[in-house]
Amino acid sequence: MPQQHRARVTREAIVLAAAREFARLGFGATSLNVILERSRVTKGAFYFHFPSKEALAQHLIDYSRRGWAEIERHRLRGASDPLQTVVLMVDDYARLLTEDELAWAGIRLLGEDGGPGDLFGAWYVSWEGLLSRLLADAARRGLLRPGVEPVDLAGVIAAGVVGARAVSHGTSGSGELAERVTRLWRVVLPGVATEGWWNEFQGRNPALVGA
Repeated sequence: MPQQHRARVTREAIVLAAAREFARLGFGATSLNVILERSRVTKGAFYFHFPSKEALAQHLIDYSRRGWAEIERHRLRGASDPLQTVVLMVDDYARLLTEDELAWAGIRLLGEDGGPGDLFGAWYVSWEGLLSRLLADAARRGLLRPGVEPVDLAGVIAAGVVGARAVSHGTSGSGELAERVTRLWRVVLPGVATEGWWNEFQGRNPALVGA
């Protein structure tokens, strides 16, 4: 049991050190030696847990994607208001990336040129498609203003969130992401949602839209 505990602690130290360096410098600029130095483990201990730096980066990408998938399952389960589901889902994404260093690093790696694999395009198209389907349902239920195209709106929201993450990374780190998403909703929702829906949503979720 003590040996298993030490192995778990060592693995966690490697993953956390790598997440911080990948988030700060990116995949290409982060050397294995820096990860070893930050985690205070030997090269042998590292290879006991991960066969390569690429495998470690993929572990973080998979961790982040599992977090997003769990958010989607949670918000889609029994959802009755598809427009609210979109907003709450995106807010959960922002909170996950703000509060979880591993998820933040994984998303950076997912979108990085020269990173492990070429996964961002497929992930982005899938996520935008989910938003589009939810917004199409919202349009059928009369929650969107006439003339609002669900596909176009899904593209604006998806690009806005990805852009907010990129800007947050380039300025203050993950700390500003939630506030940037709040600003996105404050600008977008009044113009696309019906007045009745928007007024009711603001009343229920004042902090979420900065009301």
